[in-house]
Amino acid sequence: MAYPSDVTRILRDEIGYHEKATNADLDSKTANSGANNWTKYSRDLDAIHYFNTPKNGPKGEWCAIIQSWAHVKLYKDARTARASLYQPDDPKYNCGAGCVNQAQYFRENNAFFPYPQVGDMIFFGSAGDESHTGRVVEVTDRNVITIEGNEANEVRVCRYSIDDPKIVGYGRPRFESGDPYVCHVVVTGDTLDKIAEEYDTTADAIAKENGIKDKNFITSGTVLIFKKGDKTWHTSDIFCQFGD
Repeated sequence: MAYPSDVTRILRDEIGYHEKATNADLDSKTANSGANNWTKYSRDLDAIHYFNTPKNGPKGEWCAIIQSWAHVKLYKDARTARASLYQPDDPKYNCGAGCVNQAQYFRENNAFFPYPQVGDMIFFGSAGDESHTGRVVEVTDRNVITIEGNEANEVRVCRYSIDDPKIVGYGRPRFESGDPYVCHVVVTGDTLDKIAEEYDTTADAIAKENGIKDKNFITSGTVLIFKKGDKTWHTSDIFCQFGD
């Protein structure tokens, strides 16, 4: 099994990808940008017959497809990826290419919830007629932050009020518990020092894990993934003693 942070890393690398106008330049993030649902995600899953029929092209709405793609990339195996998403293993069935089917698989396995958790798939629309989905990467007291495919024909970071009426609920894939890593999406006013203090780590550690060269410059919307502290004293801490 894997952690939610593992799939978040995969999806983070896809932020900024544009769907294509034709079946060309599928591996480029921005070339051949269009609105005809040609994507590398559908292409890759079609190549391993992941779904009941090919999905790449005009009829292949891909907000759920990219989520299956991320699990295949994570587990390196279609059967394990399907199991992690409660999808039927026989590819003659529609194994989660559409939001309605994927939401139903979660419901049938008691893995559909009214509250979010990092790693969940978020569903929008109405119950039984879900129209869009994405991946929860951070939850705060007021907001749920996601990475979504096919959001305005791109892969984007989105933020919603926790009680947004468009949200139907959350499907919870099979992940290992106790993820040692945390995801934080930078907002205006954040600094690495401020984030580090919140998560009991250091700005240097966050910068190193996320390839940040200038610790004094981070931009809103940046998705950071880093190891969180354990809220305990460490041997490197310096203690004052009587007479110091």
